[in-house]
Amino acid sequence: MHALTHDQAVNVYCAAIDATVIGDAAWWRDVVTEVREVCAAPSLKSAAAVIEWWHHDWSSAGDTAAAAARRIRQAAQAIKREDHARV
Repeated sequence: MHALTHDQAVNVYCAAIDATVIGDAAWWRDVVTEVREVCAAPSLKSAAAVIEWWHHDWSSAGDTAAAAARRIRQAAQAIKREDHARV
């Protein structure tokens, strides 16, 4: 998969993790970097390792890094398909 644009990565995060989040520019830069790393990872296990630290307190909500990584990768594929279809 080609690297996501900044806007695509933001949309992926919102679709897969939290559509209500409000962050400043620096926070979004960091998130975009990690979303791109998750999407570029060679396996779900290595993708989950990228964001494992996000989930240290999410376990109480029944979420896991692997589940989030899976959602991120699926959302990225869907967004790329949608963007490609519009061209």
